[in-house]
Amino acid sequence: MVDPDRDHLRRRRAEERGVLVEHLFDEIRALGCTGSLNFLHTYLNQAYRVNQLR
Repeated sequence: MVDPDRDHLRRRRAEERGVLVEHLFDEIRALGCTGSLNFLHTYLNQAYRVNQLR
């Protein structure tokens, strides 16, 4: 559900490292993401662990 928004998440993380997950969630919801906030937290935690968004 979040994969289509991966580029947006990477760009936003590069622009503003301290951006709140809740703000990212609102942004990708506006882009059409149907996932939950909990799912986004899980996705970001996994991505950070494998260094996909840094």
